[in-house]
Amino acid sequence: MQVGGGYAMSNNPDNLERIERLPRPPERPDDGHKGTFGRVLIIGGCHGMSGAPALAGLGALRGGAGLVTLAVPEGIAAIVAAIEPSWLTRSLRETPHGHVDASGASSLVDLTAGQSAVAIGPGLGVSPNTVDVVGQVVRDSHIPIVVDADGLNVLARLHNEPLLSRDGNAATPVLSPHPGEFASMTSTDVQLIQSNREQAAAEFAQQYGVV
Repeated sequence: MQVGGGYAMSNNPDNLERIERLPRPPERPDDGHKGTFGRVLIIGGCHGMSGAPALAGLGALRGGAGLVTLAVPEGIAAIVAAIEPSWLTRSLRETPHGHVDASGASSLVDLTAGQSAVAIGPGLGVSPNTVDVVGQVVRDSHIPIVVDADGLNVLARLHNEPLLSRDGNAATPVLSPHPGEFASMTSTDVQLIQSNREQAAAEFAQQYGVV
């Protein structure tokens, strides 16, 4: 979603709402502390891509989140932890190629418990393991979720099926594709997306129940 032209599903799945502007951030009380301002979990990274989840983590901190946790493959956890002392890191079991191991997918879903929001995809890579991880987290998470970058590339490989098979109690996902990623998710080409961005976004949001 971007300011000036986003789409979101309301509680009625047949009612698509056009978002003209972002809401004002809530007031921050003077006696607030890090536990007052929400918890964000970011799942991403692979060997050679430690910067992507770190940039997402910095965005979450600068956006005002009180507690930010980066869950990354164990081989890059020390690198990610050293970038910014204000976040927590969780080491995830990894494959020999440095991707998140799908054997820990269910524990990742458990890790989302107690969080205010989760983001998945930055620097995650696309492999059979990450396909399983993204599919399970998107289907089974019951908190607000942002899917970005390689998370979107995985959804395209899965023909967006996890978006349709979410539990009825799951929160509405937010997707943030650039034109190339969106073309892949809609089995079209970038030129077609660019020629009619707003209608393409609205139709996709309506079909899959996403922002």
